[in-house]
Amino acid sequence: MQNITNIIKKAISKDDVLWSIYEFFYCLEHLGSKGYEVSYCEDDDEKVASISLSSKIIGYIWRRYPLIFITTDQSDDVQIALKGQAYIEYIMVTDLDTEELVLDEAPEVNSVVSYIISKSGFSATDFWFYHVI
Repeated sequence: MQNITNIIKKAISKDDVLWSIYEFFYCLEHLGSKGYEVSYCEDDDEKVASISLSSKIIGYIWRRYPLIFITTDQSDDVQIALKGQAYIEYIMVTDLDTEELVLDEAPEVNSVVSYIISKSGFSATDFWFYHVI
């Protein structure tokens, strides 16, 4: 199991980044220009976008904070594509559906991560599901 508490804390502490106002959309556009497919519908006020390659979802970007869940086999390529965005925190996972992530009880994390997630074991897809709306 991979404890991601500190990574989440780092992502939510970056107050000097205009993430959801500008940088999030820049990242989506930039990934699209590098051949990735991004799925994000502003009309539905989604809070997480998906990143796909050859019609297979390989990661998720959290709109609220500079955090990307990405499969290990694609992490280097995505990080290279977004190399100018040094403030992004990455969580590498073996598979998006494997429950390999855990969170400690931390007030600052609890206030931004959905209470529905089982902090003792969840997947990147679980995170997406509970934060998509």
